[in-house]
Amino acid sequence: MEERVLAPENLSELMELQDRLHQGLEQSRFLCKVEREQMQYMLSGGGYGLGLTENGKIVGAWLLYYPFDRQDSLASAVDLPPELTAHFELAMLDGAYRGRGLHGRMTGRLIEHAQAEGRFAGLAATVHPQNAPSLKGFLANGFAVVGERKMYGGMERLILFRALQNKCFGAK
Repeated sequence: MEERVLAPENLSELMELQDRLHQGLEQSRFLCKVEREQMQYMLSGGGYGLGLTENGKIVGAWLLYYPFDRQDSLASAVDLPPELTAHFELAMLDGAYRGRGLHGRMTGRLIEHAQAEGRFAGLAATVHPQNAPSLKGFLANGFAVVGERKMYGGMERLILFRALQNKCFGAK
């Protein structure tokens, strides 16, 4: 399996993977689908993504989202300005590859990237309260639950936050 940075040319393949995984989930409310426009924004500099490929096919993707002044920022939930808060926006992995620790590993890789960028004080994320595997992965990577709210058309979500170690902000 290979790890690679995702780019705009991966958009169609990512949208197909998201649709396939969403349709196959027993609990489809666990995965809130990202709209094509937002995915394009993330892949075009408004975020950062890593993918796992096997035989040239993307089998998993993890994306950071930099909402800045967009109205969907979680910054207010973590008491930070939007320009200092990146979102862990999407994690998706083909079912055949689950149970191998890949979610935790790739979450860690995105944290490393956000820290290296040096412009964010923290990462925010959301997860469905009953999505135990995803919640466990975030908690193992230093995220803490900081709130709960209905989002994405009334779906329950826990809001998680992780401060970044960053010379500019002194966060841990």
